[in-house]
Amino acid sequence: MKQEYLNSLNPVQKEAVMTTEGPLLIIAGAGSGKTRVLTARVAHILDCRLAAPYNILAVTFTNKAAREMKERISDLLEGNIFGLSISTFHSFCALLLRREASAIRYPSNFVIYDEEDSKALIKNCIEQLGLSRNQFPFQSVRRKISNAKNKMEDAAMFAGKASGYFETRMAEIYQRYERRLRECYAFDFDDLIFQAVRLLKDHD
Repeated sequence: MKQEYLNSLNPVQKEAVMTTEGPLLIIAGAGSGKTRVLTARVAHILDCRLAAPYNILAVTFTNKAAREMKERISDLLEGNIFGLSISTFHSFCALLLRREASAIRYPSNFVIYDEEDSKALIKNCIEQLGLSRNQFPFQSVRRKISNAKNKMEDAAMFAGKASGYFETRMAEIYQRYERRLRECYAFDFDDLIFQAVRLLKDHD
């Protein structure tokens, strides 16, 4: 390889690609070439033999980006990417949770609820608690629960902070929703990252 991956990069992008010691944070807007930089950086690390393919994990937000990254790196390395892990955040977290399922007291074949599954379960929880759908529209409730998980707040933490009628009832919905998920040995999409982060924090 003759470092062709550097040819299409601007000076700042090249600097990011060739910085291989210590952590590196790249902040850029949509469509600015972040995936291209990350792809080139992986290729550079492998080209300079700073790491073996099986020592590298590359994660992206979308399946499309992960697929494109794998194809680009494969082209640059002439297909020699055996052992290189490239996936989305959610796919990687799901794999991690399945491998370490016993640590979180789940079976490795746990179910992953998609958006429609989550909405249906939330609707059911609202009905079981005898709450008004007008006061607690499931889209709003789903968003609240999702935001809480993105802030690493489980149902108990959310309930501990709740005040007033609306938040207290929201906490009840969240707690029931989590209990129902657990009973089904299921995770929603937000859980994949939430539970993976918790797993890594709690089990060194």
